[in-house]
This record gives sequence, structure tokens and C-alpha cells, in this order.
Amino acid sequence: MDDNREAEVRRTAEPTVWAAADARGWIAVPTADDDKYSRGVLGMVTGSARYPGAAVLGAEAAARTGVGMVRYLGAPHPTEEVLRRPGSSVRGCRRTTAATTTPADWMPPSTTAYRS
Repeated sequence: MDDNREAEVRRTAEPTVWAAADARGWIAVPTADDDKYSRGVLGMVTGSARYPGAAVLGAEAAARTGVGMVRYLGAPHPTEEVLRRPGSSVRGCRRTTAATTTPADWMPPSTTAYRS
């Protein structure tokens, strides 16, 4: 679709309500044959010493989506808080399927090397 057509569609599209039935087709239910890698590994760089709750909420929300594992990379205090919560979060930056970051101005100094 060309750029003008996309802009027109965005302006004229009617809002829709996203219901559980709509989501059902997009959610993969794990089977006995699945493992953490087949279910996906999300890398997260979020939160800071000042806002550790962003890290905790983000990692917990990600874990509740059914992702196989959350790899968290951040400042020491938020890392402790993320790892303290039950779930499938680990520390480090290794093999991931997808990644998410916080706005660059909130990134802790220890993660500045990972800014894009």
C-alpha cells in the first residue's frame, strides 16, 4: 500500500473493540512439546534506580503473556526486584527472540552500550 493510501486508511478507519475472541487466534497455547525457546524469549531493558516499578511491571506483564522466558538487563536495584518476583525472568543479554526497551533517557548508565 502506498504512503498516501496508508494515511487515508488511518484517518478513515473506524475504531474497533478488541475482545477475547479476537485475541484467541493470536495467542499460542503452549503444548507438551514446547520449551522456553519455542515459546519465545523476550529481552527487556527497562526501569531504573529511580523507577524500578517499570522493570517489575514490564517483566511480570511479559511473563503473563506466555512468553517462554524474559531476559532482563538493567541497573542493579531493578534487576534485584525483577528477579525477586515469581516468573520466568533471568538476568542477562543472550539469546532472545524479541526485545523491548524503555525510552533512552530513562536507561540506566549500565545499559547505555545497548542503545540503538
